[in-house]
This record gives sequence, C-alpha cells and structure tokens, in this order.
Amino acid sequence: MKTASICSVLALACVMNAAVVVASPIGPTVEVTVDGRHVELPAITFDGKLWRLDYADTTGTSPLTGLQVSGDTDPFIDYWISVQNVTSGALNFSMSITSPYVGGPYNRVTLRHGDTVTDLGPDGATTIVPFSQPFVAQASLDNVAVVGLSSGCTVTAPPTPQTCFPDDETAASVSSLATGLFTMRVAFNLPGGDTFEASGNVTLDNARVVPEASSMLLIGAALVGVLGARRRR
Repeated sequence: MKTASICSVLALACVMNAAVVVASPIGPTVEVTVDGRHVELPAITFDGKLWRLDYADTTGTSPLTGLQVSGDTDPFIDYWISVQNVTSGALNFSMSITSPYVGGPYNRVTLRHGDTVTDLGPDGATTIVPFSQPFVAQASLDNVAVVGLSSGCTVTAPPTPQTCFPDDETAASVSSLATGLFTMRVAFNLPGGDTFEASGNVTLDNARVVPEASSMLLIGAALVGVLGARRRR
C-alpha cells in the first residue's frame, strides 16, 4: 500500500493547523494478516482532515469479509471488521492500524471495543482467544502497549450471533510526546466454520487532573490564613 502521498498531505495539514508542531513523517497504515499472509487492501483516502479505508470482499474467498477504518491526527482511530473462517481448521487473524498524532503531550489513552461471534461449525461451540498478545484488542502508544480489552470467550449455542465481549471502555494514564504514533491491534484465533465481528475506537486526550484530598486541605488552610490576616488589618 502506498502512503507517501498521504504522508505529505498529513504533514501539510498539520503545519497549517499548528505551525509550531511538526507531524510524524510516517502516515497512517492498515495491515491485515491471516496465518501470516498479507491481505491486499485498497489505498487509504484522505479528505483534507480525516483518513479512511473501506474494504469488502467481492470474491467470496477472503476470510476478511469487511473492513472500515478511519482516523485523524486529532487523534482517534475507529474500526469495524468482519471475519469468516470457511475452512475446517482454525486461523490466526491480525489487524494493525497505526496513525500519527499531533497536538500533544497527552495524558490518557481510551479504548472502546466490543465483538460478537457466530458458531457455524458442526460442533455446536466456538472459542475465541487472543493471538500473540494478552487481549483481542490492544492499543499502543509509540510502540508501547498501554491498554487492552477482551481476553476471548467460549460460546455454546445455536448458530446465531452472540456477544463474545460486550461493548466496553477502559482508559490508561500515559505521558506522550508532542507528536508520535499510536496503534490499534486486533488479533485472535478463529475456529473453522465460525465468524467474528468487532468494532471500537482508540483516542488520545487530556484528562482533567483532580487535586488530591491532602492538596485541597492545604489550599483550604491557606485561604483561611489569608482571610484571617485580612480581618486583622
């Protein structure tokens, strides 16, 4: 996938909106592998602010049946995927989305993720487990994993979509640079004959810092002292 033109547009947009901030020279990338083999994806498009990638399998031969990804250096990444394993054996699926961020430093990474699984195999059960990482969905900041969701599931029920991991949100405190890269990776093992669908997003922002109780007491004591001194004048 060619991203050189995307990189140039992103860099120009970042300079125009924040002249003192230098954008990362690396543009957004989306990579999907199935059992280590790369899935050919369409080029990323850029509308002047947001970048986006849309994919739908029209051949009926790819395990990746649908994919929608969008993002911004603002920064956020949204994703939706649909995967179907039409073989009899399990497959390892991995999707990695990397995007530059600007406007930092940021102090919080927030991850939202939810997924469903449909058992279409003859055994009446399916088990989803993370692949090569502790969670099915994991966010990283400047190549360091910071937060994750979903340790997988086992379902035994009729062949209808069931919740594997309910839509949930978690956050982690971080200390980012002014510019850099953040990554969303979804990776799991999917048994033969089953389907998996997931959606979510990852964002960087700055959480409000609430003063500790001891600090509030010190501030209160200082104010009382000031008021007392004024009254004695």
